Amino acid sequence: MTSRVRFRAWPPGSPFDSSWPWRSRRVSARGVALYGEGNPGAALVEFQRAYELLGRRPSLLFNLAVTQEALGRYVEALAAMREFSERAPAAAVAQHRVEMEAAMVRLPTRIGTMRLLGELPGMTVLVDGDARPLEAARAGLPVSAGVRRVTLRAPGHLPRELEVRVAGGESVGVEVALEAERSSVAVVCELPDATVRVDGTPAGTTPLAAPIEVATGRHRVEVTRAGYVPFARELDVRGLGVRVDATLAWATPLAPEHAARVEVTANEAGVLTALDGRRVHAGEPVPAGRHTLRVTRGSFLPWEQPVTLAAGEALRVRVWLDPTPSFRQGYLAGVRTRRAVAASFGLAGVVTTLTGAVLLGVFGAGYASANERVDSGEAAVRACELSACPSEESAAVRGGYRVARDDAYAARVGLTIGAGVAIVGVATLVTGVVLWARAGSLRRFDRADASGTLRF
Repeated sequence: MTSRVRFRAWPPGSPFDSSWPWRSRRVSARGVALYGEGNPGAALVEFQRAYELLGRRPSLLFNLAVTQEALGRYVEALAAMREFSERAPAAAVAQHRVEMEAAMVRLPTRIGTMRLLGELPGMTVLVDGDARPLEAARAGLPVSAGVRRVTLRAPGHLPRELEVRVAGGESVGVEVALEAERSSVAVVCELPDATVRVDGTPAGTTPLAAPIEVATGRHRVEVTRAGYVPFARELDVRGLGVRVDATLAWATPLAPEHAARVEVTANEAGVLTALDGRRVHAGEPVPAGRHTLRVTRGSFLPWEQPVTLAAGEALRVRVWLDPTPSFRQGYLAGVRTRRAVAASFGLAGVVTTLTGAVLLGVFGAGYASANERVDSGEAAVRACELSACPSEESAAVRGGYRVARDDAYAARVGLTIGAGVAIVGVATLVTGVVLWARAGSLRRFDRADASGTLRF
């Protein structure tokens, strides 16, 4: 073909030579030379450059059409040849009329039609790397015969590239079968056994082992469980995916068919009970099903364990809380200190009580003897007064009576002191006993049931 086609490369002295800039003539000449050397690709670049330098002069369209045909670009060649026949000067058309008319008959037989079957919003179509109008592709896009590389793209879908074989005069349909881009939704919910749905379709129950794979775009995620207010959220899922933290609140009031109860007995008073992180009280209705039960108390290690509650039933749980090491050490040290103080009080009370008892014994005997002497002295004084005893005898009797009374008084004082000491001793002893009783137990944290902490 290259040997038969005459290119429109105006030689010096031609009628059009004066209007051609020197650079355009040189570029066009290089194109002719390259075509003659069997390099139509490079020749096309030179002709296109000359075409632009000359302000898109129609006379060069013949060269472009011939080169396009040599490259198998029959649609572009036919369009260029038609434009040449319509816009080029009459002299140029006459010079190439034979080749032009032959091409106008030959080129349509080398062109087929490619029709896009289907459409996606925002879709783009590329044929051999060139973007084509979507409307034209749907109506029927003229393409050069041969193997065409078609690329389809649409937002939210993976691009698709395929080779389409088109024969001259044939119409080929291309199905729009783009695979949606994939992403994921990671649903995080501390509540177990909740049903997760994506766009109304069940996707599993919590806790989910892995994120849910979905197509990119808008999705509705729902998390439901009997006895709870449903959780729902609209998401725009793109790229690496979306994380959803689903928190389900208890339905208020709870329907009887969904309600259960849990009762906790612990080794320590004042414990706080929580079900899935929510505080619950004894006898309070809670949703049936699986839960995480947590029991806490200040200065004690928290206790946590999964439980399953049956609707309409009460679960009784026995819990043993272990103290923190620092609290255990401080508590035991305090018990020992309080017991030491209590023992000191008890010992002092015993000693004081015994001292009081000794004093009571000693002064009790002296008091009895002194009272006897007081009684006999009083009788002697009266007898002496009745018998008119001599003065010396009377003085002696009265002196002995006074001594007896003084001894009795001293004995009473001693008894009083002894009783007081005994009372103080008893009180001190009782105080020691009370302090000992309230000092606490060194075995407070020893488990009564070493087999386990949870019993039904």
